[in-house]
Amino acid sequence: MRRATFLCLVALGCGKVAQQHACDGGGCRGAVTTFRWDAKAPQELDLLLVIDPRALAADGASVRAGLARLAGELPKFPSGLDAHVAMVSSVLDAAGEPITLLAPAARSACGAKDEPYLNIAALTCGAATNFDGTATDAFACLVESAPDGASQPLEVIRRVTGADPGRPPGPYARFRRPRAVLLAAIISARDDASTIVGGDPASLGAYLDGLAVPPGNPGRVVISLIVPFSPAADAGAPGCALAAADTPAPARLLALSQLQGPSPVIDLCRGDWTAIFSALSFGPGRLVFCGPPGTLDRDPVAAGLQPDCLGRLVDPDGKLLAAVPPCAYGPRPCLEYQPDDICEGAGFNVNVDYDCYRPRGTVFELACSTAP
Repeated sequence: MRRATFLCLVALGCGKVAQQHACDGGGCRGAVTTFRWDAKAPQELDLLLVIDPRALAADGASVRAGLARLAGELPKFPSGLDAHVAMVSSVLDAAGEPITLLAPAARSACGAKDEPYLNIAALTCGAATNFDGTATDAFACLVESAPDGASQPLEVIRRVTGADPGRPPGPYARFRRPRAVLLAAIISARDDASTIVGGDPASLGAYLDGLAVPPGNPGRVVISLIVPFSPAADAGAPGCALAAADTPAPARLLALSQLQGPSPVIDLCRGDWTAIFSALSFGPGRLVFCGPPGTLDRDPVAAGLQPDCLGRLVDPDGKLLAAVPPCAYGPRPCLEYQPDDICEGAGFNVNVDYDCYRPRGTVFELACSTAP
């Protein structure tokens, strides 16, 4: 069975095999070991930015500049991001619905199309953004103003993410994804005035628990704060157009933050808000695997080990998505081999250099000629 599997791999990638000289010279006629791993999928992030309309009215240029800096951080994540990004007002409309602050494409060349949030998945195979231009432009592409009223960022988060069972799914029904990390950042000089959340730890803890929807959702929830640093908390903190120096500390929001470990709290007047991402950890940017013990060298004369292996990416039904040759002989996705003493019996590890990330459920298969 293992031999049949390997011959199938050779047949599917025979054009590359001829160039690589892999599995020739009798290599494929020996024993074959096939390893299978879950291929690396893009990391999913649902980023919800809840912005007080008073901040937008007081200094819209600073708000837009801060958001543009956030956009510049997304390509730096080593694992690649598949991100949904919503920007909403901390004030609900007259019907109790969230108000998007993203300019629609019908009114602005940099605006979002279709959904009221941005789709950003530059490293996901076949993915397309729902906006024109760069992510930096799209992050700063806000409406000029929004209605004022009671600031209820915690209630807004519930309604955007579908955590309010009393309300039917609206335009944000597909924003929150089961496996995504939800990072909500509140940008406001005011404290939360949501009536459904109290200021005591029990009420705030129940609120956080309620954000994990559907039940058993494996994605984490992080709420970061971009709020004023009051003189009581930071003596001599300067004011700015977004918040005067004597602005009271947002007690309820800070208490919620402490329940998370704490989560990042950033000075609203600082301008650089990129530390909101410090609570995220998506692991290493490279996933390596040990090769099969006893893998044969396809060129014993040349110095070093040239593993006699062939890889491929397949969907959950076993359908070929892409052949994965050694990087020296083909384009990405391709295989990189490195000597590794930890890999007992093989002496090398294998890393896939991806061209883009396939959907979750994709399997990476590695077949190697091994000593009988």
